Amino acid sequence: MDRERHVFFPVVTRRDNYSKKENGEYYHYQHYRQEIRDDCLKRCVYCDIQEAECGGEELMELEHFRPQKYFAALSNDPHNLVYSCSGCNRLKSDHWPNLNGNQDITVTADGEGFLDPFSINRNEFFCVMDNGEIEDLQAPAKYMILLLALNRETRRKLREIRLEKIRVIEMLDKKISDFQNFLNQNSFPEEQQKYFNDFQTSLISIREEIVKCLVFDL
Repeated sequence: MDRERHVFFPVVTRRDNYSKKENGEYYHYQHYRQEIRDDCLKRCVYCDIQEAECGGEELMELEHFRPQKYFAALSNDPHNLVYSCSGCNRLKSDHWPNLNGNQDITVTADGEGFLDPFSINRNEFFCVMDNGEIEDLQAPAKYMILLLALNRETRRKLREIRLEKIRVIEMLDKKISDFQNFLNQNSFPEEQQKYFNDFQTSLISIREEIVKCLVFDL
């Protein structure tokens, strides 16, 4: 099971080009909601909740990675937009570690700042424990965990549920594999063989239903 790619903090990539007006200018930032939503895989780039887990798309928002308060020129630039749940967007607000106008600096020497999900692999900064809590691996992860309350109970519990579903899927995969080996190594009367085949089909169906509940492609 590839946790890094599918389950927690997947790698996200921006599209090559965002839509523009005929004069080459960007539209108002709200115009890019669907494009940013797709680029972020319909997940909050901070707490990693999937929109289907938090009540739907209406509870997700466009967030200015570099706050408009300090970077007004980037207000409508889609390259400065990320997809966020309303909770993380509210907690992040206008927080920014560097106020001298250098938009390239996102982390201070003291380890305060934010990770641009399109520039790094977040699994190199965050580690998800078996109880669903996130631990920091390197700066500025600790700053973000505390400021954005990434271990708030609702988020911790959702991550724990994901892990439990993964464990069930892995268990079923082993049972299905073992059962298939058992069938391959033995011969049975036709009626009994049909019973075993039906049982195996039921196991596979149960696995598929659990995968659907995970929301992600595995």
